[in-house]
Amino acid sequence: MRNGRLFSAAIVTSLGAALLVPATAGADSTSFPPTIDAIVHGDLTEYQWMLPAVNAAAAHTEATGAGVTVAVIDTGVDATHPDLENNVVPGAFIQRNEETKDFELVPSTTVEETSDDWYFHGTHVSGIIAGDDDGDGITGIAPDAMIMPIHTFPRRDYIRTIQFWKLVAESIDYSVAQGADVINMSLGGQSSGIVPTDNSEKYLEAIGILCDAVDNAKAAGTVVVASAGNSGSWGNPENVPASCDGTFTVAALAPSLDRTYWSSFDAAVDIAAPGEDILSADSTVADRSSTPHVFASGTSMSSPVVAGVAALVAEQHPSWTPDQIQDRITSTAKDLGVTGRDPNYGWGIVDAANAVGAVAPTPKPQNFFATWYESSWGGKYGESVIGWMTPSADAVTGYTVEVYTDTTMSTYNVDGQTVRADVLLPPGAWYTVTAHTTSGDVTSYPRSRHARDGGDRPANLRDASMKRNGDTMTFEWDRPRKKEDVDVIRAYINLSGGGGVSEKIKIDQSEPFPTNMKVKLPARARSYDAYGYLVLYNKDESGVVVGVNGMRVKPASPAIYGSHVKSIDKAGARAVEVTGAMSRLNAQRACGKSNCSGESAVLVVDRGKNNQRINVLFTSRGVFHEMVKVDRGTDALRLRIVGPKQLDSGPFTRVQVGGGGGGGGDRCRGC
Repeated sequence: MRNGRLFSAAIVTSLGAALLVPATAGADSTSFPPTIDAIVHGDLTEYQWMLPAVNAAAAHTEATGAGVTVAVIDTGVDATHPDLENNVVPGAFIQRNEETKDFELVPSTTVEETSDDWYFHGTHVSGIIAGDDDGDGITGIAPDAMIMPIHTFPRRDYIRTIQFWKLVAESIDYSVAQGADVINMSLGGQSSGIVPTDNSEKYLEAIGILCDAVDNAKAAGTVVVASAGNSGSWGNPENVPASCDGTFTVAALAPSLDRTYWSSFDAAVDIAAPGEDILSADSTVADRSSTPHVFASGTSMSSPVVAGVAALVAEQHPSWTPDQIQDRITSTAKDLGVTGRDPNYGWGIVDAANAVGAVAPTPKPQNFFATWYESSWGGKYGESVIGWMTPSADAVTGYTVEVYTDTTMSTYNVDGQTVRADVLLPPGAWYTVTAHTTSGDVTSYPRSRHARDGGDRPANLRDASMKRNGDTMTFEWDRPRKKEDVDVIRAYINLSGGGGVSEKIKIDQSEPFPTNMKVKLPARARSYDAYGYLVLYNKDESGVVVGVNGMRVKPASPAIYGSHVKSIDKAGARAVEVTGAMSRLNAQRACGKSNCSGESAVLVVDRGKNNQRINVLFTSRGVFHEMVKVDRGTDALRLRIVGPKQLDSGPFTRVQVGGGGGGGGDRCRGC
């Protein structure tokens, strides 16, 4: 999540849960060497490993998504893209009401009103679903389906998380009212391990509204598909809308058909689909790539694969309910992992052909591989190291690396055990790598070298860092390479408990370039994790983003429940104010219903050998609030919850308690 046009803080928590950093083509060029030009402006289906992995070509003999509308709740869709220009219908967009200052969902009358995809994400997702099958560019899973963009990420406005989820719920309602057969939501936010605050009940209420909208959409006959999230290697928290009961939740697969290490996984996962190194349309507004297409990875990419298959089934069976469509897709999937449904793969990899009754072989690992390059040490004359992954399916006997300029082509051959080549890669040159496998040759999509030594390079803040001292966040950075491109530096800080703040510095080029910024956090942020993003703008924020740097302070707790602590010192006695919250899915696990209203649980104050057990009562929103007395001299305490069915949250952040007299001895370490 590094480039785009302008940046919305809402995308930090919401879209960020579903998107990994794309691998872009790279060079700032509008012309290509003849060989590369023929590839870039030709049929790119051989570089879309997702298509054979789910038997899309065979499926298209039976269905193409004709007559089906898929609503894409995302960053907008570039309706001018050649792979989508005939497949987009008016949708809606979020904007701030200048009179009330509130955000509202506004119906669009033209596709241009939702084409401002400043981030590329919505266009990429839509290409996966409905890229046209015309032999030029990429092809979608349902190439004749229509895309209804619901643009929920305005380019300049910060939307608080609580309000954002309500707007997404409204977007779902609008999509259903406008006749969408399928809704794709490649977005998400954490719903477990929430550190409760004064707004915790409001946040849980917003999640409830979101999940109710999903349920209502499904009851109205619309299939709602959502990405599982990209936190599998980072705490694996529960996410919404993936965990909402009515969503059809999708995990991500690598070309080997293994779950990617970063894909979220839990009981909410219904099915899996390709999600790593997926080639699709690039927004011309975001301009992430020097070609019209870009690679990206994430469950953001696997979700639209399944949404596309749902469109194929819906075309064949327009009267089927969402449950019937989902049952067809899961019952015809190829089982992966352990036999039957499991948290990693759900019911297995989606098989588009099998779902629509077409004849095709069972899905199998694909011979696709990613490439990259690094300048050699020094690299003064363009010496570079090109590296690559190994194809997944067949043994490799050797590789051929070809480097192209406008007038030359150089070839390098290496053996099948080698995964890199030291080559001359001049600035602006392009290259491909061909793997010679036992089942045939496989060639990588062409990439190009940034103009590292001379030429243009986008401005960026180098060696940026973020420090937290109490309620102050301090950002520091080195000067960018191209200071004249920067008019504004803006810091966005999102807090794990919801909400956030932002501040900006306007750059005066006649003054020394600033290298730090301090941002004041609200007092209630003491127990939150903080996520900071520095964004560089040119043209006074009306132009493009020229650099983004994201950071995080204090990893989020892996605990199922959160805790907020506040120390009190009165007449030599101390107490800790404890608030805990239970997510909707964990409430289902612990209490057997959607909330634990009236259910009791036990709060364990862990003091080593001498634990204190306190009965607590959950409200309808899964929140409890208690006071815990702490004796002087207590070194530390650890809070955990044992629920009605012995659902243990795991460890919390330790709360250090000082033993000195007077006030101010207590401190929350790491908060």
